[in-house]
Amino acid sequence: GGLPFHVAESAESVVRHAGAEVRSDVEVWKMHEDPPPVSKYAEGLEVLENGVGVDPDPKSWKCGKSGDTTNLWLNLSTGYIGGGRRNWDGSGGSNGALDHYNETGKKYPLVVKLGTIDADVDSIDCFSYAPDEDGPLKIPHLSK
Repeated sequence: GGLPFHVAESAESVVRHAGAEVRSDVEVWKMHEDPPPVSKYAEGLEVLENGVGVDPDPKSWKCGKSGDTTNLWLNLSTGYIGGGRRNWDGSGGSNGALDHYNETGKKYPLVVKLGTIDADVDSIDCFSYAPDEDGPLKIPHLSK
């Protein structure tokens, strides 16, 4: 029924080698990647006193728009939890976080990905929806 042993062994060897090469390429790419810039919106970040808090239990987190429970982003000004961006082909998130940014007059652009918040500020996924930044970035003093 299966492939002859030497053919299967050769195929497995190629797959292992290709996998190691991909991992190596990813590490090289990460080393050459410039660190994200610091958001100009981080200094003097407005945090609304609106009574919205984030439950420390990740099982309670869900998109305020779709109810999605994965790929969630926390708006640092409003406390709103929304889904990540929807891709051009309909895959990805619910777009809840970006829609919230647009629905609040585009005043609160900074979001962090829930589940990445850590004492190591460099490991936190931060993003700005502001048109002049529109990308990943650093938000110093995030622990405050």
